[in-house]
Amino acid sequence: MPIRSAPRVTLAVTFALAALAGLLAWQLAAGAASGPGKPPGSMSLTITGADATCDTTASRCHAAPGSEFTVSVSLDALPEDGAGTPAGYAGLQTQLFYDGLIYKPAAIGDEILWPDSALTVRSPANPSGAERFVEHGGVTGTGPELPASSHVGEIVSITLTCTTEDATFDVALLPYVAAERPLGAAIRALAAGGELGETVPVPISGQRALELDSNSETPPELVDVADAWQIVCGEPPPPPDAPDLTVKSLRIELETGPSCAFTSQKLGVTVVVSNVGSADAGPFVVAVNGDAETVSPGLARGSSTTLWFNGFRVGQNTALVDAAFQVVELNEDNNARVEFPPVPTLPLPCTPTPDPNDRVGDVDCSGGVNAIDAALLLQLGAGLVSGLSCPANADVNRSGAVDAVDAALVLQFVAGLIGSLPV
Repeated sequence: MPIRSAPRVTLAVTFALAALAGLLAWQLAAGAASGPGKPPGSMSLTITGADATCDTTASRCHAAPGSEFTVSVSLDALPEDGAGTPAGYAGLQTQLFYDGLIYKPAAIGDEILWPDSALTVRSPANPSGAERFVEHGGVTGTGPELPASSHVGEIVSITLTCTTEDATFDVALLPYVAAERPLGAAIRALAAGGELGETVPVPISGQRALELDSNSETPPELVDVADAWQIVCGEPPPPPDAPDLTVKSLRIELETGPSCAFTSQKLGVTVVVSNVGSADAGPFVVAVNGDAETVSPGLARGSSTTLWFNGFRVGQNTALVDAAFQVVELNEDNNARVEFPPVPTLPLPCTPTPDPNDRVGDVDCSGGVNAIDAALLLQLGAGLVSGLSCPANADVNRSGAVDAVDAALVLQFVAGLIGSLPV
């Protein structure tokens, strides 16, 4: 299929850009750096936005309906001269296709970010935002001897807006083609004496089927692109099921926590680890201040576990969950927690208040042991009652069974024949 040219600009702008094309040049720039692993003279696109979620592997972004995002064009590597040496340049031009997205024009000087540009041009000069194409250009000077630029990085940036309805669009950087696309992305070389050299199109990264003419009745055209992204105006798909481990809290305390019934005065760091993901996590390691402990059972989604590490640091204490990188998570950036927790004052030792429901022999939960408890035990053994209010207190001799012996021991305790229960 023949490649259809982009919509032509007004006569005045065409002349302006034609003049620009006659001035653009590049020259050797000793010592200038190129982007690592990038073809000489290559350009690429970057999509950013508060409501944009991008997958660089698939060159696809999801953006909320009606939200704004930025498309930036970067020069990734300097061009090379005939000897394969990185060379400076004196001008450049770009052509962006933005499909059915809405272009929000800004001042030309705000869109052309190339710091060495002395003369800038945009086509259309006063865009409505619905043209589907926008071109930018610039040169380093206006005289016959143009200085060389060695800038590598962002050169152009525009703002686009998603449609309010869910839809998918293409954003593409179109390379220069002399006959079909004279305003396409290119760099210009400097000839001897600073005079103008040839127009060098940016390298082609692939092909993309694009609706260049906005006519839905004609099939898309397969065209060469320097770079291209797919923009999906709509909510991103739900993330895949995966765990997500995080340290919810970190504090210095006794191993027994705030309880006054402690047997050791050693303080340590207590951390609470949670799985806030959508799947269970397998075994993982938690490290606190360099000490590590393995959570062998793993952690179910929506669950938390508490760990205590002996010792602490005065000042900064650091906890890291999944320290051995055993779990593939939804978010790998929330595994660390750094805090400066206060060092607590030890509580005064105390004797724990006994639980009235934890008194051996008190089978009716009355708070005391008496003859009624012995009678209830005998009735249970005879089948006259079906259960006890506090069955955990019934096995007085810890034999593993509740029988008449337990009743007899309760009576002996009540009569003062034995000093304590259990026996």
